[in-house]
Amino acid sequence: MTRHAFLPRAICIALTALLLSGCALPDTDFPSLKRRPIEDMPVDDQPVAKQGKAQKAIAMPANLRGEVDTLLQDARAADSDFRSGLAKAQTAVAAGQDAGKNSESWVVAQTEVSALSTHHNRTVNLLSAIDTLFIRETERQYERDMPYDLTLLMNAQSEVQDIVARQRTEIAALDNRLR
Repeated sequence: MTRHAFLPRAICIALTALLLSGCALPDTDFPSLKRRPIEDMPVDDQPVAKQGKAQKAIAMPANLRGEVDTLLQDARAADSDFRSGLAKAQTAVAAGQDAGKNSESWVVAQTEVSALSTHHNRTVNLLSAIDTLFIRETERQYERDMPYDLTLLMNAQSEVQDIVARQRTEIAALDNRLR
C-alpha cells in the first residue's frame, strides 16, 4: 500500500476515534429533573396543583360571591334594557330600510340601533369586570394552601359572554338591514 492511500484511512480513523470519545465523557452536567417554575404556570386558565399536596377546593368567600352576584345582576339588567329597546329598534329598522338612506325613518332607525349599542357596551364593560375578577382570583389561587371553588365565577363569566355574543349578533343583523 502506498503512503497516499494510507493517509485518508488514517484521517478517517482519527476522526472516528475523536467523535466516539465524546460519547464516553465522564461526569457531564445533565439537565436537572427537578420541577421548573414554568411547570407551575396556568394553562388554558386552569391552575396547576402544587406538587406534593392534594388540594381540595373550599367554598368561595361571601364577599367574592356578593361581588360576582352584583356583576351578574347588573349584566342581566343591562340585557333587560337591551331587550326592551330591541323591539322598538326592530320596528324602526323595518320602517327605515324601506324609506332609503338619510330619510327621517332611516335616521330614527340608526338612533334606535345606537341606543341598543349603549346597552350592549354596558354589558361588555360588565363582562370585562368579571374577566378581571376571574384573572385576579385565579392568580390568587397560587398563594393559598386551600384554594376555593371558582365555579360560580366561571358560570357567571360564561353567562355574560353568551349575552354579549347574542347582543352583538342582533345589532349586526339590524345594521345589515339598514345598509
